[in-house]
Amino acid sequence: MPLNSPSLLNSLEVCQKQASLYAQGLERESLTFHQLLIRGVMHGLEADADDPGKASSDEVMRLCWSRPIETEQSDLIGLAEHVASLAEIIVWCLRTGHAWAHPKPLPNWTPSSWVIHGGLRRVALVDHWSDRRALQEARDWQTLEGALYGLPMTILAVVLGSMRDGRRHGPLTRGWLHPRSGELRFRKRDGNSFDGNWEPVWRERYDGSREDWIEAMNADGVMTETFLIQPPVEFDAEETRSIAEAAKEGIASVLHLGTTPPRRNLSRCFDSLRPCEFRHPCAYFKEPTEGKGFVKIEELLTVQLFSHFRLDLIPQLS
Repeated sequence: MPLNSPSLLNSLEVCQKQASLYAQGLERESLTFHQLLIRGVMHGLEADADDPGKASSDEVMRLCWSRPIETEQSDLIGLAEHVASLAEIIVWCLRTGHAWAHPKPLPNWTPSSWVIHGGLRRVALVDHWSDRRALQEARDWQTLEGALYGLPMTILAVVLGSMRDGRRHGPLTRGWLHPRSGELRFRKRDGNSFDGNWEPVWRERYDGSREDWIEAMNADGVMTETFLIQPPVEFDAEETRSIAEAAKEGIASVLHLGTTPPRRNLSRCFDSLRPCEFRHPCAYFKEPTEGKGFVKIEELLTVQLFSHFRLDLIPQLS
């Protein structure tokens, strides 16, 4: 998976050492649930395939066969099927036409977003959505790159539900079957919970089609709570200049990390929400190296590629 410029700057804000390791083209060999899902979804959105949903599912399964999976669950096949099923239905809902395409790279920027008419778009896979999460995503570098292109950025938020026992618990992954009719439901119209007569069903174990699943989600009114299209984030002239300057400084900092030892932000190594993938052995002042639990990033974007950047070529600063 390529390391794009927004991802690199996001990591720089967390820890200089983390950013320097990414810039060297390293990542942990084992993949987490969320990394599997992101890679499957991104592959499906960009794949030249008649069925992009299946392409995303196949990519998840390929990764599960070729890479170790970082999980406490013993049922690795069940986990792989769960993630593959989730990636498939997300892509099937999001992509209704041709493969999504990135904007052309700037002389000093490898984009993460995709082109739409009159702007750019990005996908945020989240466990829940709130006003606070909306503010957080609006200030993410994946959103701020819209300012570098002089275009508004539309955020497509996909709500996955909470993570319990190695699985996502939300309408995209779990429903309820009526014990006699077999009707698929997601919530009762009176707001009450389903009683013991209703049988829970995971989508990867559901006998119906993905079209049946989505139709049932629509009938229960949960589609509009699962796929949220946010108003485009626009940037005025002052914001555009400030964001471009921050991007310029960030890229310069990454280049500088190759000449001076990067600072470790040890308090973030074992963050409960987003632990650093280099925490072992980096937190103990040992160097992560290829062949010892780490591999080269596929289609990597390294500091060597930054070496030809012209930091004065950001359009908004010219």
